[in-house]
Amino acid sequence: MTSAFWTIHFSLGPVGAAVLGWGAEHHGATAVFVLAGASCLVLALVALLTPVRQRHPERA
Repeated sequence: MTSAFWTIHFSLGPVGAAVLGWGAEHHGATAVFVLAGASCLVLALVALLTPVRQRHPERA
């Protein structure tokens, strides 16, 4: 199970690097960095709205 998690987790890293490199080449590094940073912030805000943050009553 752990090896499957790490394989899936790291398999898209090279794809992301290629996409960001292509974007930086065609649109400039600043625009790509701003877009990547904004995407990370949006994902963090979405994560704050997930049920994982809800408190669960203590089990008796």
